[in-house]
Amino acid sequence: MTRTPMAALAFVALLAGGADARCLGGRYIVHTPATPIVTSALAGSNADRMVVAKDRFDLLSLGDCPAAVVRMAPLKKGTRVRARWKGCRGVAGVVRVKAKIDASCTTMSGVVVDGKLKLRKRFQAELSRCGDGVVDTGAAEECEPPATISCDGSCHLVFGDGACGPGLTTCGTACTDLQLDPQNCGICGNVCPPGPGVAAACSGGVCTLACPAGTGDCDGDIANGCETNVAFDTQHCGSCSKSCTAGTGATPVCANGACAVSCPAGELACGKNCVDKSSDGANCGACGNRCPAGEVCSHAQCVCPPDNQVCGHVCTDLATDPKNCGACGTACPRFETCSDGDCTCPKTNIVCGGICSDLGQDTNNCGKCGNGCLPGESCTEGKCICPKGKTICGGRCVDTDVDPPNCGRCGDACIPGDLCVSGKCLCPPGHDVCNGACVDFDTDAKNCGKCGNGCLAGDLCSDGKCFCPDGKTRCGGACVDTNTDTANCGRCGDACIAGDQCALGRCDCPPGRRVCGNACVNLDADRTNCGHCGTVCDAGKSCVAGQCR
Repeated sequence: MTRTPMAALAFVALLAGGADARCLGGRYIVHTPATPIVTSALAGSNADRMVVAKDRFDLLSLGDCPAAVVRMAPLKKGTRVRARWKGCRGVAGVVRVKAKIDASCTTMSGVVVDGKLKLRKRFQAELSRCGDGVVDTGAAEECEPPATISCDGSCHLVFGDGACGPGLTTCGTACTDLQLDPQNCGICGNVCPPGPGVAAACSGGVCTLACPAGTGDCDGDIANGCETNVAFDTQHCGSCSKSCTAGTGATPVCANGACAVSCPAGELACGKNCVDKSSDGANCGACGNRCPAGEVCSHAQCVCPPDNQVCGHVCTDLATDPKNCGACGTACPRFETCSDGDCTCPKTNIVCGGICSDLGQDTNNCGKCGNGCLPGESCTEGKCICPKGKTICGGRCVDTDVDPPNCGRCGDACIPGDLCVSGKCLCPPGHDVCNGACVDFDTDAKNCGKCGNGCLAGDLCSDGKCFCPDGKTRCGGACVDTNTDTANCGRCGDACIAGDQCALGRCDCPPGRRVCGNACVNLDADRTNCGHCGTVCDAGKSCVAGQCR
């Protein structure tokens, strides 16, 4: 039987949380006696390589063939690997891999199973490293000495594209950062020259100087060295790229590499501005101390001006304040202003029915006197309009998206209990429609559990089931209190005799009465039991005080 060649395995690995992070990357070389893992046309090739990374697991001789299923899980000692794939080049059917990576992440061992070929072959692979006896060119290894035709397994590392890692570049036989290396600044071989008494440096791939603290090469001329004192230069303060600025009345200064401002005598630096703290209402006495409305800053303190008055702890100008016009608490009517302490109707307004009105925004007099807007409407530029998103329905402004009597459009009313959501009538969550109304099957005693399932008199409905309230018992289709019900005294069906009362579940004659036959009677007044049970008064006589008279 000819076995179908299987060249390699490939699958994407997702490692469950908690696995040893050291096992997420590495190249493993299958031991030569076990290669190829499955008999294949590559039997004469060098040892197979398994590349294990955070997002892949490849057996290089197969090529690009992702696994259909991959699982990796952490163990107490190592990592368990399970994979399954089919349809790859040289693979006859479904092939499975069961393997384990040890706790040190240096050895992987397992078994490959091909059910169709009835193949089961074990393998063991070791982490690739220079000097392990296998020259792994994919790991930047080459024969030692280089260009040797027959390699004995001795190797040395070769720096090639991508071998140096992120942010580094191969220059000759070394990895370097072109952004910072003064021997390879910007490009390989670009050596930065030193300045007078100053070492060369590379910053952002551009040659510069390693200037001592407080100095900088700000003109870019390496020949004159670090010519700028960045500790006190306002144009280059702290660094060549930073200049100091100042605001109103201030002069910029640089002190020990930090920008500040200088103010004239008697003034205070607030941010980048110089202010007079004795009179500046925004910085009265101290930076940021703003005086309240109506008050002024005098001698570094916020005070109420002499021509104003304090109303309710607020400094007020009685000549112009419409809330306190002429006197504290005297408020001007709407649309009137306060002028010289008197409420007046401005010339831009008009008097309608003896009241000052702004026809442009007065909802009672919109556009002209007497033209009142509908409920919910506003008056804008003399026209009554509904707010954005609302419509006039039945003489008022409504939101047809949420108004149950006008849901979606005017006049489309929802049934009782419905909500209007985005212009559609909907029963609230947990409710259903029964006989044209939204009901809650869990609590509605008329529709308990389903439409039309009404509970008996006195019943409650909970979780869709009818039950008697606490302290009551179902007797003969009704909820009763067997402690007091004379027809069901103590328990269902135990009825008291005529005249009896039921107390605490027991039948008893009321005080002053006695049992005669099957009834409680009053021996003082009962003609058929007058004074004694069975004593019947003659016709025409009554029983009074237990005697027939």
